[in-house]
Amino acid sequence: MLERDLLNTVREFEEEGEKIIKEAQEKIQKMKEEIKREMIDLRNEVERKIEAESKTYREEKQKNLIKEIETFKKHFESELENLEKSYKTKANELFDKYLKEVFSYGYREG
Repeated sequence: MLERDLLNTVREFEEEGEKIIKEAQEKIQKMKEEIKREMIDLRNEVERKIEAESKTYREEKQKNLIKEIETFKKHFESELENLEKSYKTKANELFDKYLKEVFSYGYREG
């Protein structure tokens, strides 16, 4: 009888141990799944933040480049305008000079 009681006790402990192991494995599996979901959520959040920062950086960089281009455009337009004025002035001066020479040549001949 004592032997049977001991065997029953051992079986009960084995069953209880198996039950505890099974519950622990189930909890571990649930924890793994939860960690996996959290990691996916975190990765998605980080990717969204990176994309938002990248977009903001690109937009800011683009704005700065547009400002630089506009500044250069204004500068070059101003330079072009100055060159045109200078060209017109010099062209008029040369034209006047040649007219004077032509008229003076005509008067010398005549």
